[in-house]
Amino acid sequence: MKIRFKVKWILVYLAYLIILSGCNSAAPEQDTSNNSNQSNKARPSESEKKTTIKNNKALGLVDENIVEQAPVTTTEKKIDPEPKKQSSANLKLPLNIKTELPDFSKYKNTVNKKKAFFAFLEPIIVSENKKVLEQRDYILSQFMLVNEGDILQPGDIEKLEELAVKYRIFYDEVGSEVFFDRLLMHVDIIPPDLALAQAANESAWGSSYFAKHGNNLFGQWCFTPGCGIVPRKRQKGDTHEVAVYDNLTHSIASYIQYLNSHPAFKKLRQERYEARKKGSKPSGYDMATGLKAYSARGMNYVKTLQSMIKKNKKYMGLDVANQSGQSANTGS
Repeated sequence: MKIRFKVKWILVYLAYLIILSGCNSAAPEQDTSNNSNQSNKARPSESEKKTTIKNNKALGLVDENIVEQAPVTTTEKKIDPEPKKQSSANLKLPLNIKTELPDFSKYKNTVNKKKAFFAFLEPIIVSENKKVLEQRDYILSQFMLVNEGDILQPGDIEKLEELAVKYRIFYDEVGSEVFFDRLLMHVDIIPPDLALAQAANESAWGSSYFAKHGNNLFGQWCFTPGCGIVPRKRQKGDTHEVAVYDNLTHSIASYIQYLNSHPAFKKLRQERYEARKKGSKPSGYDMATGLKAYSARGMNYVKTLQSMIKKNKKYMGLDVANQSGQSANTGS
């Protein structure tokens, strides 16, 4: 009897273990489908949501296809299928200005080649700078209204917020002195001599593969698969491509936007802002010191640009009034 009793309880115990094992294997499914405590922890409050949305917009994090600058590469290959061009649907082309890249290799004389390169690009740069100055003049007009005690209208608040997002401005209150101060530091021209020197350097005087096949004069990157040209020597694990633009106007507009908005070029904008405060025109030579982060070459890259500006200024044929970028409002 004792033996039978022991066998009976052994069988019962084994059955219990089998049932318990089956319950444990199903437990994770129950946890993941009804994890109310964890879900509540991860859910932000309404105030946190608003702060996160505002900060992400101000930093430009909402755009996954933001264009960045690319290091210099000498060989590249096209992706398959054909790269998608950066959209320029909302970009107005300047009237009576050519935007198709000429073949500068036909110039055998170096001086003539430089003059032709600068003469071709300078009108586009000036035209894009004027668009930025129109935005700056609007900001100044609203700043003056606030200083006079007027209240910003809803439509103006919305427009100023859009500008803050575009130029990646972090702000707490639209219409405050700090808000306008930060906007004015970001929304301003890129001196044509600096833009011309960078275009010449980055595009090998308009002869690089990226310039010819992507209208990309400044080696800027994009990050959406198929958005541009894949550099042949791109490191394993990297996802960037060299952006392809519809036209050179779009390339230049993107370049100006990049320098005016990216946190890496804060020093460049500060140099320009200090010049404005002193009543001086922004200096491309001085602002070049803020481009250390544009290239892996660092300060050597800055020195190269400054040398190019100094040596080639006589070939640029810049109109002093045009390149100064003086705002319609004085004291800007």
